[in-house]
Amino acid sequence: MSNTAHYVVYHDLIHGPGGAGQSLADAIGRYTLAEATDVAARLGYCTRRPIAGQPPDILFRPLPGALTPIGFWRGNGENPALPWPAEHVVEVDPTRRTALVDILTSGEVGIRYRGIALCRMCQRYLGSCDMWGHDHLWPQGLEHYVTDHGVWPPGADGLLTAASALT
Repeated sequence: MSNTAHYVVYHDLIHGPGGAGQSLADAIGRYTLAEATDVAARLGYCTRRPIAGQPPDILFRPLPGALTPIGFWRGNGENPALPWPAEHVVEVDPTRRTALVDILTSGEVGIRYRGIALCRMCQRYLGSCDMWGHDHLWPQGLEHYVTDHGVWPPGADGLLTAASALT
């Protein structure tokens, strides 16, 4: 394995240049710092920190390894490869559901976006960040689907396994 640090470039495709019809999950890529800087420049994003209190257009974060996306849902007209949350409403042991919510609410902020995310089921405001932890990446507010709608996201079992391996 290479000692080269990898960076993930995230960009908000809904509000970014040429973003129509492409999902956030498609925007996740691993790059060296030089490659990430080049990608940001080609996308027209500012790679410096903005005015204090304003979110950056793009964030470079050194990562411990590859991240597994979980809980990225399809919206109207978006990537048909992504699932609808309503297709994943299932009965799950309450202890497992609580454990997943604890993990989702204790993740680290990966990036803050200028746009907002709404629940695909009830249109509630969920947040404007992506979170990460235990080698997984998820949108802020994913716990809302789990608690309020009974959704069990694809990949949730893998996240629980990864988290329990550290305890």
